[in-house]
Amino acid sequence: MYLLKNDVVFIRTPKTGSTWCLDVINHHGLLVKEFGHNHGKYEDLPKVWKSARFKFCFVREPDDWYMSYFNWRKKTGWIKDTNEYTHTLDIDCHADEFDLFMANVNKKHPDFCETMMQKYSEGCHFVGDFNNLRRHMSLALKLAGFTDIDASFIKNHPPQKVGSYSTIQERF
Repeated sequence: MYLLKNDVVFIRTPKTGSTWCLDVINHHGLLVKEFGHNHGKYEDLPKVWKSARFKFCFVREPDDWYMSYFNWRKKTGWIKDTNEYTHTLDIDCHADEFDLFMANVNKKHPDFCETMMQKYSEGCHFVGDFNNLRRHMSLALKLAGFTDIDASFIKNHPPQKVGSYSTIQERF
């Protein structure tokens, strides 16, 4: 979770382009303070930040989110000994093949992604879509009252930590 200038909070949802968003925030010198876990949910915000003037986050279509999460875990390894929210999938659903991973998700945690997105977007004034990340990041910053935004930086800044499936570039 990040406190920005002008009493604005960015809630960083896992696997939704938040590393890229943070690059944009840092490029514009908007970051004031990081709090707690970088992927903290609204419920984790300190009371004073819950009343921030503007809060925003990003969400992602479940199919894309699961593919990205699976590719990331195949690359970095499944975590089996933690109580962090997303790691429930690692503990209960890890698999070597995406189809088996999804079968495990559908059997053990069928509403996981939707529930997670709701937890992160709760209390937000603006919820952007990963599939329109550049446009929605520009819009979120404008709605937050930031007027001196470098549109060409947002338009041309390359994707960060991109998974291995080819359609990501087209949708980013």
